[in-house]
Amino acid sequence: MKKGVLIFLSLLSLFMVSCATKDVEIDYTSVTVNLPSQIIKDQPNFLIYPLNYPKHPPSAFLVPFNVMVKIEKNRIFLQREFTKILYNNFLKNQVFKRLLISKDYINNINEAIKRAREKKCDLVIIPTITYCFFGGRSAPTNMAIKIDIYDTNSKNLIWSITHMGEIKALEDKDYVFWKTRYNYPPFPEAALLNILLDDISEPIKRWTNHKVPIFPKKEKKQLRRNKSDWNF
Repeated sequence: MKKGVLIFLSLLSLFMVSCATKDVEIDYTSVTVNLPSQIIKDQPNFLIYPLNYPKHPPSAFLVPFNVMVKIEKNRIFLQREFTKILYNNFLKNQVFKRLLISKDYINNINEAIKRAREKKCDLVIIPTITYCFFGGRSAPTNMAIKIDIYDTNSKNLIWSITHMGEIKALEDKDYVFWKTRYNYPPFPEAALLNILLDDISEPIKRWTNHKVPIFPKKEKKQLRRNKSDWNF
C-alpha cells in the first residue's frame, strides 16, 4: 500500500513540475492529462495554378459551397455554414483585397462569372465538398474539399486545389494513477474545414501579394501551370 502511495506521489510531482496547468488537472484522487485532438491531413494538391501575377490585387466573388455528398438532413444549413467558414477564413488570412459572398447558390459556372462581373470582381471562387463524414465523438470525422478559382475576364480556370483531412475520435483512457482526456472540438467538421482552408489560403495570398507561392515539395510533379494572360 505504501509503495503505491509513493508511486502516486512521485507521478503527481512529475506532472506538477513538467506540465502546464491548463493541460493537467490535479485533485486529491487523480491526475487528468488533457490532450489535443489528433488531426491527420495530407498536403493540399495544387492541380492548376497561375504562372504570372495579377496587375493589381484582385477582388473575388465567393459562390456558396456545392455539397456533393448525399445529406438529406440540414443540407442547406450545412451549405450556408461551410460557406461562412470559408468566407471568414479568407478574411482572417487577408487572401483578397475585396471579397464578396453570394447570397444564392449558383450551380452554373457561366452564371457565377456573370454575377462576379456585375459585382466588378476579378475572380470567382467555386468551392466544393467532395466528401464528408461526420463521426462526432464515436467515429472519425473526414472531409475532402476542392477550390476552383476562375478569371472573370478570360473565363479561364486559374486555380484548382484539392485537400483532405481527418479528425480522429479517440476514447479517454483511465490508468491506475492518472487518466487522459482528448479535447475534441464541439463541431469537428467546422474545425477540420478551417484547418484545410488555412493550408490552401497561404499560397493564394502570396500570389495576390506578388510573392512566389510556396507549394508542397512532393506535389510539384503533379502541378499544371496556367499560362493565360491577365486582363485585370
